[in-house]
Amino acid sequence: MTVRQKYYAAVVSWFGAGMVLLVLSLEITPWFVVPLVILMIIFGSYTMSLKCWRCGHPVLRGRPGDFWYVQAWIPAQCVSCGAQLK
Repeated sequence: MTVRQKYYAAVVSWFGAGMVLLVLSLEITPWFVVPLVILMIIFGSYTMSLKCWRCGHPVLRGRPGDFWYVQAWIPAQCVSCGAQLK
């Protein structure tokens, strides 16, 4: 599974599970917000840990040494080594 496929699978599953928990928290009990926050933390940390297959640089972070920032989408090439991220 490529980095891009892992990212898209994580986003789709996060959205689906998040919508279910959101509806449950609105219709049944507000306590379903707690697993929703935990879900956001888990999927956020997982997507931030996706790395380039060649150099191991996190693909959602900017160039090393520059101002640290997080991108919303996986770029076509790694900002560190220039490898194609499929």
